[in-house]
Amino acid sequence: MRRLAFLLAALLVASPAWAADQWNAGTLTGTGRTEALAYPATCSSTTALAINRRGTSLTNAPSKYVTTGAGDLTVTAATPASRTNFSSLLAVGCNSTTAIVGGGEIFMESAPLDDFDPWTNEQDAASVQGYGGTITATSPDKVWQSVTYETVGGKSWLYNFSLGGPKVNGNLASSTPAPGDSEIVGTSVSGTYYCSIAGEYSAGQPYMRGYTSGTSYAFTSQASVVMSASSYFYPPFGLSATACVATVKRASNSHTHILSAPIGGTLTGVDAGVIDLIPLGDWDPTGSLRRAWWINKADGTVRVSNSATTVASIAPNATYDIGSTPLAGSTPLFAITGLDMDGDGSATDNPVILMADGTHFAWWGTPPVVATSTPKPSHAPPGAGALRALRRMVP
Repeated sequence: MRRLAFLLAALLVASPAWAADQWNAGTLTGTGRTEALAYPATCSSTTALAINRRGTSLTNAPSKYVTTGAGDLTVTAATPASRTNFSSLLAVGCNSTTAIVGGGEIFMESAPLDDFDPWTNEQDAASVQGYGGTITATSPDKVWQSVTYETVGGKSWLYNFSLGGPKVNGNLASSTPAPGDSEIVGTSVSGTYYCSIAGEYSAGQPYMRGYTSGTSYAFTSQASVVMSASSYFYPPFGLSATACVATVKRASNSHTHILSAPIGGTLTGVDAGVIDLIPLGDWDPTGSLRRAWWINKADGTVRVSNSATTVASIAPNATYDIGSTPLAGSTPLFAITGLDMDGDGSATDNPVILMADGTHFAWWGTPPVVATSTPKPSHAPPGAGALRALRRMVP
């Protein structure tokens, strides 16, 4: 029995081991976004877009990030057609075939995702309105959803619409007041829950709103004091198709504040302290650790929520910190989720962190196998000797 145990141990040692998931270093083919408010939208398991939110130029407005599933990422940029009433770039959305950009005052354009040609004018009007946040193909009565602001009317809006050059509106929902400084973002939490987060600067108490269908918001909740002048939102995200999660960096004291609410509208706030956290999003690195995650922009360390369905507190988790090699001498800027970076058929387990230098990125997953050009001699496979010895012992 002792000899059998020894041979079994030898067989296990000699057998090739599967590589564990980890943060991997990557270098972009092309030049990526470098702006502080870079804002992404995932189109498919291979493609994502990103814009310079609050940018005032359409030149290279959307950047397209594409992976073949081999740990690679290629980025190209496109310039939408010039629009008379464009003032700022505030919104982006896509699916597997279509790209959309929008903003104030008020404009929207769409284009084929594969080549961005042609750009179609969906709206270009002289108005004190604008689109914001993530445009998603989750409308209950049309195709797309987006939030908008209206300065003169003093409202925040949820638009359902279909593209058509010009677009065709469906149900609209509105609520007062208008967001301060045109600061409004939104995203789909699930196929039936779209949420928006609107800035408020006079009291520093932003509004979170949830929408399901019809012409009214499901809820409107106001946060405690978490904003000051020049405070802006990072990209919001949905957690477990249950909670809307928003992240704001308060300019006056450098604190990061996290807001979350289910469709019931009960708003929870977390003060993360003096730290600049970018949202990684809804992620489960193990199959049993689904949480809301953030990355510290200063050093790549992570913070994770206490629950898979709400954010009542956050804490460090050093196991998933991004090390110095993937950081590549830079710092994290924004995250993209939903790309199948390792080609295993799953796009939910490979978050990508784009670095501020516009050149490097880190991604989580199984490291790619490095092929060699020199053929190896034909030898018996690893562990073959131990296996033969084991077979001789078995009648």
